[in-house]
Amino acid sequence: MAWLPSPPPTSLPRASRVCLGVAYAAPHRSVESVPDPAAQLSLMRAHARAGRMQPARQAFDAMPPRDRSLIAWTALMSGYATHGPASEALDLLLRMVESPLRPDAFVFSVALRACAAVGSLGVGRQVHAAAAKMGYVGADLFVANGLVTMYASCRSLGCAEKVFDCIAAPDLVSWTSMLSAYTENGRDTQALMLFIEMVNGGVSCDAHTLSIALRAASSLAHVRLGYQLHCYMIKACFVNSEFLENCLIEFYGRCRELQLMQKVFDEMNVKDLVSWNAVIQCYADNLCDEGALVHFRDLMYKCAECDEYTLGSVLHVITRRKAGSVHCGQQFEVLCF
Repeated sequence: MAWLPSPPPTSLPRASRVCLGVAYAAPHRSVESVPDPAAQLSLMRAHARAGRMQPARQAFDAMPPRDRSLIAWTALMSGYATHGPASEALDLLLRMVESPLRPDAFVFSVALRACAAVGSLGVGRQVHAAAAKMGYVGADLFVANGLVTMYASCRSLGCAEKVFDCIAAPDLVSWTSMLSAYTENGRDTQALMLFIEMVNGGVSCDAHTLSIALRAASSLAHVRLGYQLHCYMIKACFVNSEFLENCLIEFYGRCRELQLMQKVFDEMNVKDLVSWNAVIQCYADNLCDEGALVHFRDLMYKCAECDEYTLGSVLHVITRRKAGSVHCGQQFEVLCF
């Protein structure tokens, strides 16, 4: 009898089915997704602007060296200079100069800002020399203004003056940087003289410039100049600037012009906590304890908020009062708690 093959099984074992599936399956290639350099740069810049420096640095380090453009280096340096630690910005600068990239004016301005933040005069001088060698000091206001701020922050006022005097056409930022340099180093008279020179030269002021001039005038108790600044603010439509109104309160308070201080405070359209703290502190500094406590009560009833500066001023008033201090302390406790 001839041998006949057995009929094929109706179903294969599980292992056989798996093997057949593997044998006839289409080959699969593992393809790793390559990140887009533009997307990486956008992600890194977004993190740096928001102050998320750790993920910003991770995104930067993940970039291939060939994809680290000047924009990428500058964005990360600016993030460190703004949000800290500023020393990391200087470390990045040293790494960048070892690459084929050539720093531009914005890189130097960021580096100078980092030097000012850490108070590194030595590195600042090196950055100054490198920027001058590339022709940026006399031709770019960003670099020149950054040099003024850097030298002022490092207590090298003479160098700041030399840089400012070499600026052919200083802009408002240049004038303001030099004004701030004088006030930060206790040269309030020079600051006011420079401010007068700026105004006589036809340079328009902004709120920040006026606040610096007010601070210098209050340090010298120059009430007449303060009056003139106040009139200039009204004429230039700065009267509704909450920031400047708070500066005026501090100015009149330091000059013991409490009636004018109160008038500015009463006429404010919007009073924030800074405004209340300023008027309470000024009354306390001028030994007008009742005025400080009255405004503190008004603050608690109208706004129901305070901070450590408010409490410090009020506690100082209460501990200074000889008669009725216990009663005032009990009222303070009731108002706060």
